[in-house]
Amino acid sequence: SDYQKAIKAINFLSNASGTEGMIGGQVVDLASEGKKITVEELRYIHLLKTGALIRAACMIPAIYYGATEEEIKAVDDFAVNLGIAFQIRDDILDVIGDKDLLGKPIGSDVSSDKNTYVSLLGLEESEKQVKQHSQAAVNALNIFGENAEFLVRLTEYLINRKS
Repeated sequence: SDYQKAIKAINFLSNASGTEGMIGGQVVDLASEGKKITVEELRYIHLLKTGALIRAACMIPAIYYGATEEEIKAVDDFAVNLGIAFQIRDDILDVIGDKDLLGKPIGSDVSSDKNTYVSLLGLEESEKQVKQHSQAAVNALNIFGENAEFLVRLTEYLINRKS
């Protein structure tokens, strides 16, 4: 029923914004400040923070409108990979971006000794990772054919953005 789908969607949003999502990621992020962490730990933080919100924005409509299990898995794969690509691109822009476009000083992550994909992997490998994750995101949408064209274009926009 619509009520059951709505409850399932609201539950997903609650988890995405709570201790299993954004709040939990923020706690881990704050606890890791000033410490060197691994790429896997950084990915975990971002999957909980930005990634959880991107997943929620993608998964809630899929759940509510009755996507099949296969479609829900595809949407989740898309969202997870898009979230990682988005965050890596954000870290890259902190190094090579335009201060006026970003609205913050370039290098602010480095100067605050923040763990970023660029500080852990380097710029070249970070660019490679953006491409790999954005391609995985787009590939996950193959199940939807032409109906996913907007999401494909959105992915391209987000990973090529200048701000």
